[in-house]
Amino acid sequence: MTESTKFRLIYDPNQDVEGSLDRTLRLLERARQLGIEVELVDTTQISEDERMRLYFDSIVGSVMQKAAIRRVFGSNTNPGLSFGRYTPALQVIQNGFCIDVYPQKRSIVDGQRKTILTYLESSLKALEFHSPRRYLEFAKLSYDHKLYRSAVLHCLLALDAFIWRTLWGKKDMDWVGPDGRQYKHSSVDFVYSYSRKSRGMYPNPDQYDNIKKSNEKSFKKLKDSDSFLLGQAVKIGLVKPHEVSLVKKLRTLRNFCSHFNPFEKTLEQFNDTIEALGLRRPAKPEDLEELAQLTIGKTSELLECWENRVTI
Repeated sequence: MTESTKFRLIYDPNQDVEGSLDRTLRLLERARQLGIEVELVDTTQISEDERMRLYFDSIVGSVMQKAAIRRVFGSNTNPGLSFGRYTPALQVIQNGFCIDVYPQKRSIVDGQRKTILTYLESSLKALEFHSPRRYLEFAKLSYDHKLYRSAVLHCLLALDAFIWRTLWGKKDMDWVGPDGRQYKHSSVDFVYSYSRKSRGMYPNPDQYDNIKKSNEKSFKKLKDSDSFLLGQAVKIGLVKPHEVSLVKKLRTLRNFCSHFNPFEKTLEQFNDTIEALGLRRPAKPEDLEELAQLTIGKTSELLECWENRVTI
């Protein structure tokens, strides 16, 4: 999700057929608090022409997402009949254009309806848990309290969070759909949909098998989702190739501090990284002040560089 993203809810406040309007409004208020612009359009206060114009804008967004909305908001003979009336609509706006709309139906795996609540809940999860500057502040606070392992962990959360948030919503990877045709797909959606999930978790396992076979190279890279997204960040120019090595070294420090991998392998990689970074090897496990200090400094430098590249 980028800084230009906006949510527009088109609804009739007197109609709440599914009983979800209050929940939707609360989630939108939370999105507003997290920095997303929110617009509420009351269809009882606009003309029929304006309501239908908003519906036609939504069609553009649905086509971009390969989603079906005709029978979600009406029927084949009366498209848009319930749009913003009995059925609230949420438009995702970027740079003034509707690029997505909910509720909708998609056919990538199961073709089931995706609701406004489902979309907002996943979006807010990305926003709330992927806040880079907040993680960096936690790292500095941990350092001040001599919690050096925690400081390193929060630094890497900050770096990975920035990559996730910047890639969110971008069509940054090639994808072969279940129809055998090639599309542009979001790498973050790819990770959310398929990372650490088994065949039996999908309503249509055979279709999942076809997708996995057609996108075999991407699925192999998905075994390490953070590295997969780091590679995507390089492709879009967010991360420069020479910075990848530093990020990987900092991840090795994180793995040592958090025991993310089997200890023997982690220790071997840690020792190699300490030598490469010119750090003093800690005499005892808790003697990690220098390591934490370097990690905070490098993380701050990387975030500043990446932020400048996003805003240019």
